[in-house]
Amino acid sequence: MKQSDFPEWALKIKTQERGTILKKVGKGIYLYKCTSKRVKDRKYPVVEEHYLGLVTENGLVRAEGFLFYPLDTEISTIAKEFSIESLPEDDKELLARILIVRNKDGWFLPKLSKSDQEIIQKYFDIDAGQLKKR
Repeated sequence: MKQSDFPEWALKIKTQERGTILKKVGKGIYLYKCTSKRVKDRKYPVVEEHYLGLVTENGLVRAEGFLFYPLDTEISTIAKEFSIESLPEDDKELLARILIVRNKDGWFLPKLSKSDQEIIQKYFDIDAGQLKKR
């Protein structure tokens, strides 16, 4: 897919982040930082791509943090904001320590380890970083 074929909102985010490209994988649009470097014994430079995050109509879901973090946010934990009494003790302990951020659009998760994500996905739907109780 050519860069110019992406939606206007995705191109707007791309222009804010210099030296990047957009990629469509499945239904998602992702942003990558691109650089190149010379490698000895190679005729052409080698391109390196570094994943920056998921592009949505609301903004960029950065790989290293929250989608939104304006001043009008509220910080809490999953255990405080959602009913988790019926869950196994180990899972409750994990959910009690994970911080989440609320803005006008809902609750959002930070970047998590794969094991933490798997536990959270047992009980919640996660769409573009946004947390929704099943």
